[in-house]
Amino acid sequence: MTFYDGIELDNTKKSITYEALSYSWGFSTETMPIRCNGHDISVLTTLYDALIHLRLRDRPRFIWIDALCINQADNEEKSVQVFRMSSVYYKAVKVIAYLGQTYTCCGSALQLLDKVDFDMSHADLCHEGFKQLLLGVQLLLKAPWFTRTWVRQEVFMANSLDVQIGFVSLDWQRFSMNVTALLTQGQSMFNAMGDTYEDRLLTRIPASLHLLCQGGAEDKAKVVLKAVHHSGSHRRDLDVVLRGSKHFEASDPRDFVYGVASMTTAKFDHTSSTFQPNPSEEASIEIDYRLPVKSVYEKTTIYLMQ
Repeated sequence: MTFYDGIELDNTKKSITYEALSYSWGFSTETMPIRCNGHDISVLTTLYDALIHLRLRDRPRFIWIDALCINQADNEEKSVQVFRMSSVYYKAVKVIAYLGQTYTCCGSALQLLDKVDFDMSHADLCHEGFKQLLLGVQLLLKAPWFTRTWVRQEVFMANSLDVQIGFVSLDWQRFSMNVTALLTQGQSMFNAMGDTYEDRLLTRIPASLHLLCQGGAEDKAKVVLKAVHHSGSHRRDLDVVLRGSKHFEASDPRDFVYGVASMTTAKFDHTSSTFQPNPSEEASIEIDYRLPVKSVYEKTTIYLMQ
């Protein structure tokens, strides 16, 4: 077990270890009330749902959550804190990717992904139960989390990551490996049998998942280091990463740049086989939410062309 430096509690000299939440804010403005540090706060329903399923009834649980730890209404504070977010997710003992609980079958699909056997015969594949599993996995992959641009950095920097739906969770490495293997096996089987359009939809691997899997802890050294850090140029690396942004979404267009900039400046540590934040390099892309979108894109373009 590796222990990471924690964060210091405000107005104390006590440092604590913590987990970090990765979730989709969504586009709904509906809120629910919570009480935090003695204050009544309204949070989006997506976060409220996550808090209900993550809280422990018998002991405290320290979780870093952007909506609560950053004043989203203060662009100056947000700029400073977003600059630190790669360190926040790197130092977390675990990052929790909370997908929500939109469909009951998605939780069941997540449980089955931990147990599924990929050595299947044609008869197994034709079985209706297997197709239902594929359908459940595809519904799961439609969760907004998979196309949120910020999760690229959060997955990339995490040293330990769990995917969670409701109360069901699964290690990211096992999740990404089993989903990819399941869909690939399905493609092979369906092709051999003469697939239909519906079959191809059931076994489609989303481009966003492919990019996120490249950021998984096990593959960072052999895939991301070659694909993203191969050039030795942060500008060229940022260009490569930005090209993948077409598969993701952001409510604020500036986040297409700010949400991935630290991925191309992180240092690879050969001892731990992890990428570590590199603040001295991150200054090459200034994070400033006071700037209009047009200025951010112009500055980024100039940086890439230098």
